[in-house]
This record gives sequence, C-alpha cells and structure tokens, in this order.
Amino acid sequence: MRLQNVPLLEVQARWGYSELTDSPAARHYSDLGHLVAKRSSGTSFELLSEAEQYELAFGTACARPVLLAFLTGVISFDIVRVGRARLGSMLVPPNVWYPESEGRFVSFEEYMTTTGVKLDDPRSVLPKGPSYEFPTDPITFGRSFSFPILIDGFHRAARFWKYGPPDGKLLAYFPSGLVVED
Repeated sequence: MRLQNVPLLEVQARWGYSELTDSPAARHYSDLGHLVAKRSSGTSFELLSEAEQYELAFGTACARPVLLAFLTGVISFDIVRVGRARLGSMLVPPNVWYPESEGRFVSFEEYMTTTGVKLDDPRSVLPKGPSYEFPTDPITFGRSFSFPILIDGFHRAARFWKYGPPDGKLLAYFPSGLVVED
C-alpha cells in the first residue's frame, strides 16, 4: 500500500470497497454484486482491475455525493496515524448526523457525546469481539478550506473512540498538504 500521494480516485475506490460488506451503506452499492463477491471472498483491493476500481470510485460518488464535496481541491492523500486527541479535534459535517446537528460542524469528540436515533448510527457502535482490533481500512478525511473533515470510517472511528487503547492510533487518508499533528 502506497503511503504518500495516494491518488484521489484510488481513495474513492477503496472507500467504496470498504462499504460493500459489513456496512450500513452497502445498500447503496446494489449493482456491484460482482465486487461484493470479491470483497466477501477476501480478494485484496490490489487485485482489482483498473476498471473495477473505477466502478467503485464512481459508485462512491453516486452513493456519497454530499460527502464528496469535501474532496474539492484534493488531488492526493497521505496515510497518517491519528491518535485519540487528534481524532477528537477533527470536524464532523452536519449531514452525517442530521437533523440533530442543526446544520453545525462539530468536533468528533463532541459528536461522540451525542446520541443517535437510528440503529446503524456510528455513535451506537458495539465491539466486534471480546477485544479491540484495529480496522484494516483507513478512515478518510476531506477538507473545507484548511479544516480536516471526517468523511469516511465513522463506525471504525467510533469503535476506536469507545473501545480502542488510549494510546492507539488509527490509519487515515489525509489530504496531501494539510498539516496533521498528534
């Protein structure tokens, strides 16, 4: 896996691949059954063809148009490690938790102090097993001007926030050129 200058198209495709199974968003990718089968069988992203990766990126754009607005001006991403303090300071867009958000951007830490009404709400996430395991897929940040905005991986981030080790760090796609300190 490339760690710097990961192209936007690849990040969008990986985002879609992560949502095909074991995600409340899987229903948005109903016409990608052949890729669901590959993900379910454990086929790694690297083994997908260029056409399949494009299908995933396009599917993500169709399923997540509002969140993709936060990729405006992003050309590539770097993979960084984000600890609890830095994750807590990142912004959550209002559409992720509308109508409770009342149109406000809030920090992830504040977002996690609120409760959701839907069963698949990330704030209601439960542990996957008897002990915490770090996710294999990075979470993804976009941007609004110079502010990092969490746009993908809310369940993974919430599970880390609630059950992960205090000194642990998540892998994250972060827009190249934005500064992240932890």
